[in-house]
Amino acid sequence: MAGRSIEDMSIAFIGAGNLATNLAKALYRKGFRIVQVYSRTKESAQGLAQTVEAAYTTELQAVTKEAQLYIVSLKDAAFVELLPQIVSGKENALWVHTAGSIMGSMISLGINLLVVICFGFFAHAHYTWRVLLVPLSIIQLYCLGLGVALLLASLFVYFRDVAHIWEVILQAMFYATPIIYPISMIADKGYGWAANILMLNPSTQVIMDIRHNLLSPEYVPTVWSMVDNKLLCLLPYALSVFILWLGIHVFRKYSSKFAEVL
Repeated sequence: MAGRSIEDMSIAFIGAGNLATNLAKALYRKGFRIVQVYSRTKESAQGLAQTVEAAYTTELQAVTKEAQLYIVSLKDAAFVELLPQIVSGKENALWVHTAGSIMGSMISLGINLLVVICFGFFAHAHYTWRVLLVPLSIIQLYCLGLGVALLLASLFVYFRDVAHIWEVILQAMFYATPIIYPISMIADKGYGWAANILMLNPSTQVIMDIRHNLLSPEYVPTVWSMVDNKLLCLLPYALSVFILWLGIHVFRKYSSKFAEVL
């Protein structure tokens, strides 16, 4: 690749929806070379291909194996189902999957937060400067969720029953985390030690931090106010970073074998 610009890289698009169309047009305008577009419908594939001056196909088997970069813009479920066919013979190329579900969830969370804040004004909620810390807690929650998602994605390839087991674990964690009940309900019944252990769970800590900073800093406890050992208070934050690192490490280590296993 020495002496060649990145624009010389050949790109193939798998999927021709709104996201793929806008991304392909943007890359085309910047001078990138798009060699092929795949879509299940001829109209979508042909329309985008004509716009970016590329070939098109409606058959996965006919997707070129000569591209250096493949941009997959399919729904997550379809991507998992078609992964073996998509990757076959193209294992040495670069792959990008535009996972739209994550962005959609973040947008939904942002809208819900705005609704909560608006209702808070009408209910005379006591907002403080701590509201500015809420985005940091959301970033931590995102990193924690991403790490868990990467671990589960790697496990699911080898152990299909993980999906059913995780549903049970997730349901148990929902009730074990103070989402629909206050953590003070546990502490006030003489189980302060259990409340402290629960607060060291990263999911509990981040939810309580959001409630504390957003709605009620005077009445909602945090890990810093419940656990006396300040070094121990850092545990949920450190676990969030560790889970993210572990998820990325495991996914990178085994992702090259996913297509073979599937």
